[in-house]
Amino acid sequence: NLSTDSPESLFADIKSKQIPGLLTQQGDVLREYVSKFVDSPDLAAQLPTGSGKTLVALLIGEWRRLTRQERVVYLCPTNQLVHQVTEQARTKYGLDVIPFTGSRAKYSLADKTRYAASQAIAVTSYSALFNSNPFFEDPHLIILDDAHAAEQYVASNWTIELRREDLENAELFNAVVGVLRPLLEELTYRRLTTGPETSSEKNWVEKLPSERLLEISPALEGVIDANIDGTSARYAWESLKGHVQACNIFFTPECITIRPYLAPTFSHSPFQNATQRIYLSATPGEGGELERVFCRRKINRLTPPAGSQKHTIGRRFFLFPELSLSDDDQEALVLKLAESDR
Repeated sequence: NLSTDSPESLFADIKSKQIPGLLTQQGDVLREYVSKFVDSPDLAAQLPTGSGKTLVALLIGEWRRLTRQERVVYLCPTNQLVHQVTEQARTKYGLDVIPFTGSRAKYSLADKTRYAASQAIAVTSYSALFNSNPFFEDPHLIILDDAHAAEQYVASNWTIELRREDLENAELFNAVVGVLRPLLEELTYRRLTTGPETSSEKNWVEKLPSERLLEISPALEGVIDANIDGTSARYAWESLKGHVQACNIFFTPECITIRPYLAPTFSHSPFQNATQRIYLSATPGEGGELERVFCRRKINRLTPPAGSQKHTIGRRFFLFPELSLSDDDQEALVLKLAESDR
């Protein structure tokens, strides 16, 4: 039998592992976790690339699975990484994990039963948890790998993307453009309806000013509600309906994107009701970026290994000069910013 006194003793007892043992910094992180953060709902672990953060997280998951009979889900950004983590866990660390990729209809009954009975850790993608009808509906522990790069995967559950050339969404796209038309500059409208005229315009992105969205949000909700049936956007709309005023609207020559300022993860019970969420990142930083991406009021942080603190996520700083400056002053400001080193 494996020792379950701690994640460290657990790993020491695994005979099939292909590595001799834990690195000093891995042991330090695990001991701090056990002594201080076992009951912390949200916890970030900053471990640089190559420092073995996957092993640390899997050992925490395996230890909680064995000692608390918890259902553990390990999330990766892509299916390729799901298979990579699974291979590492099985061949290098001697841990039995189950990969879940593709549609839930293709998950085997044996794999689903073993996960549900807390007999093995599930390794899957962010999209398998952050969707309108996930199989992983009641995990106890969620481990979020590469959390610093997960914003798009998380927000996709509450994002409507309407592509101009997508026949399924064509009617809805045109209805939304019709509501937005009075607020759009002629060039923006032309790009949305006819596509880019030059190769450089393919990278064009514009955002509808937030104060203008407030003017039309009731009408916008009306046309979306009337045209959403039969489109893939209906799933995200179930969550966004009634909250358009809390969204941003972005334009590209091919697409209109509607998404909230903050992904309302508190409304997604598989995520919100988990006993603990552990965010793995090489650079979580202290600027609140993780809290913003995952809509958390507070995320505790494990002490990072010596030397890793110098790597941090950059902060975003938004300017809205049109709220207080004339057109000439706006242009002068933009030119001055363009000459800046940052």
